[in-house]
Amino acid sequence: MTDASANLPPIPREAAELAGPAAPGLTKLVAMLEKLVAEGIVLQRGAPLPETAVSSAELTQEAIKVLSSELASIYTDPRVRDFDLLRAEAHGEDSAAIGMLFERLSYLFGQLAELSQEGKPVSLLTPFTPDAISFINARPALAAMRAMWAGREHWHRPEDGQPYFTDKNGVTVYAQEGAQFNQLALDAAWQRVLSLDDSKVNTFLICLGKWMADTGGGAGGLTKTRVHVADILSFRGLKKEPHGGYKRTQKDEAKQDILALNSIWIRSIEKVYIGRGKSENRAIDSRLLEVAIESNPDLYGGFEPFAFRIAPGDWAMHFLGEHNRQVATLLRPVMKYDPDKQRIPMRLGIYLATQWRNRAKDESYEQAWRASSMLNGAFISLPTKNLDRFRQQFEQALDRLQADNVIAGWEYEGDTDLPVRKWFGLWLDWKVKIVPAGAALEPYENIAPRRRALIARGKRASKAATARKTSA
Repeated sequence: MTDASANLPPIPREAAELAGPAAPGLTKLVAMLEKLVAEGIVLQRGAPLPETAVSSAELTQEAIKVLSSELASIYTDPRVRDFDLLRAEAHGEDSAAIGMLFERLSYLFGQLAELSQEGKPVSLLTPFTPDAISFINARPALAAMRAMWAGREHWHRPEDGQPYFTDKNGVTVYAQEGAQFNQLALDAAWQRVLSLDDSKVNTFLICLGKWMADTGGGAGGLTKTRVHVADILSFRGLKKEPHGGYKRTQKDEAKQDILALNSIWIRSIEKVYIGRGKSENRAIDSRLLEVAIESNPDLYGGFEPFAFRIAPGDWAMHFLGEHNRQVATLLRPVMKYDPDKQRIPMRLGIYLATQWRNRAKDESYEQAWRASSMLNGAFISLPTKNLDRFRQQFEQALDRLQADNVIAGWEYEGDTDLPVRKWFGLWLDWKVKIVPAGAALEPYENIAPRRRALIARGKRASKAATARKTSA
C-alpha cells in the first residue's frame, strides 16, 4: 500500500517525529497539557497560592513557556495535522480520533499562550457571555450596518475609485484594501464588498460590545482591547465540540469577519472646535474598526492569527464624550440568531435596540410603527412574490423576539381586515405596537428625567434673561 503522506508537501523531520501517528502518544500529551493548564489556574495573578502549589510554581511556569513557545507551532500547524491524519489512514489507525486530539491540543495551547504572556501567569480565557452588550447608536455605526446589510445593488463601483455606499443620513461607507489605489486593490475592495453580510454585522456588534465592556465605554479613549474568535463564537451561543473547542471552519469564519471589518471605512461630517468657541463641520475619514493582529509564527515562516486587538475608529470619539454619549443596549438573544436562517428576527432585534435608545429621551417606547417603516429601518427587502409567506415570516420574527424576551409583546393597531387581492400595500401601512422588554430599557431609566431637568433649567434661564431685558 502506498503511503498516503506522499501527497503532502515535505515537512521537517523533527516535526514529523514529534507529531507521530500514534493516538496513545497524543493522548498522553493532551493529559500533560491539561494538567499544566489546571495548575496554571492556581497561578493566576491575584489568586492565593496554596502551599502545595508554591513549591511547583516556578517549574510549572517554565514548562508552560517551553510548551507554548516550542511545541505549539508544531501541533497547531494544519500541515502537521494533515500529515499525521493521512499517515494514520495509510496505517489503518483511527484518523477521526486523532483529529479530535489535534483539536484539543490546539485549544490547550491557546490556553497556555494566555498563561505565559509577559512571562507571568494570567487568567485563562473565560467565555464572553453577558446578558447584553452596548454599542454606539450613532450615524456612522448605523450607516456601516446598513451598508453591510444592503447588498451589492446599493453600492456604487466607480472605475477609478473605491466602492462606496451612501446612507440616508449622508454618511459614506467605503471599502479600501491597503494603501494603493491601483486596479488590483480596487478589485480586491469590491470583492470585500461582496462578502459583506449579516455575519459581519453580528461580529461588528460583538467586537464593539466587548470593547465597550473592557474599556468602560471608552473612558480612557480609543485604546484597543483583545478579542479572540472564541469571544465571537461564545457570545453567539455556538456549541463547542465534545473535546472542548470550536470547529475550525467556525473559527476561520470569525477571523475573516474581523479582517473584513478592518477594510471598511467611514466618512462622516462632524463638528470640529477650532478655538474661541468657534466650530466648523468637517469630513472625518476613519476605519470602522481599528484592528491589530496577534499571530503565532509557524515552522514554515508563516503566521497564524491568534487574537485581535480592536477599537472603533476615530468616528467614535464624537459620540462617547460625557455630553454626547449615544450608547444603546442590545440583548444577547438577538446575537444568537443564525445570520442566514434567522436574518429577519436578527435585523428587527437590532433595529428595535436602536429605536429604544432614540425614544428614551421622551419615553415614547410604545408608540406604534408602520410595518413598512420597520422593514425599511431593518433593511429587509420587500418581496415580489410569495407575499403571504413574507408576512408570516415578519410575524414569526416578532413572535420569536417575544419568546426570547427581547420584546414583551406586540400587536397590530386598528383594523386588521385585508382584502383578498391587492392587500400587500395595505398591510405595509398597518401600525405595529411593540412593548419592549424591561431588560432592554434599564440602562435608559435616567435619560428622560435628566432631559426634563435640562429643559426646565433652560426655561428658567430664558425667563431670567427676559426679565433682565425688561427691567433694563
